[in-house]
Amino acid sequence: MDEHTAAIIVEPIQGEGGINVPDEGYLRALIELGRRQNFLVIFDEVQTGWARTGELFAWQHEGPDARPDIMCIGKSVSGGFAPVSGILANDALMSLLGPGSHGSTFGGCPISSCIAYAALHAIEEEKLVQQAQEKGEWLMERLQELAERAHRIKEVRGKGMMFGIELTKDGPDGHHFTELLLEKGAIIKDTHHWVLRFTPPIVAGKQDLEFALDCLEEVFVGQTAGA
Repeated sequence: MDEHTAAIIVEPIQGEGGINVPDEGYLRALIELGRRQNFLVIFDEVQTGWARTGELFAWQHEGPDARPDIMCIGKSVSGGFAPVSGILANDALMSLLGPGSHGSTFGGCPISSCIAYAALHAIEEEKLVQQAQEKGEWLMERLQELAERAHRIKEVRGKGMMFGIELTKDGPDGHHFTELLLEKGAIIKDTHHWVLRFTPPIVAGKQDLEFALDCLEEVFVGQTAGA
């Protein structure tokens, strides 16, 4: 980073990197550094945005002083029904793009826009932020209890309905366990070999979440735990 740095882009919580949650104050400090050094701070909220972490956007866990200059959004903004993505920024930045200075082949699709509009209403009307907070706290407690009994689980971390289950390195890697879980009916993706990314739908009911927890219990504590 030097005087030629124009911007820095980070995920408020690393997704594919292994669900790595920064220390409290990290995002605020990054914003403050950007102001001091005169560069833009961009938060990639494609995975963390729209209630996933128990706030509408993950940076809000650190309060208004963590607000970025630009925010990238996508995925759940359409509820999974259409490919929708975009950026959000203040007027001062957006006004720099005059008519015709920027375009997109698939941008502004009326059907996708209507779907996104409906999804935003659902997030508000169904109180998905509150759902993610409450279900997330319950799931974190259950997952940490499981980790205490499963020797292959090193750590459980995350916020809201976004969890990383890090494995110890004294046996098969995460992909082995994703296959075992899939056989039982649970789709949980592995990343960086040793972390399982557990990100259930925010609208999932308790019965569905209990099923996923049962699958994890069988794989990590049951007969296959020593595999």
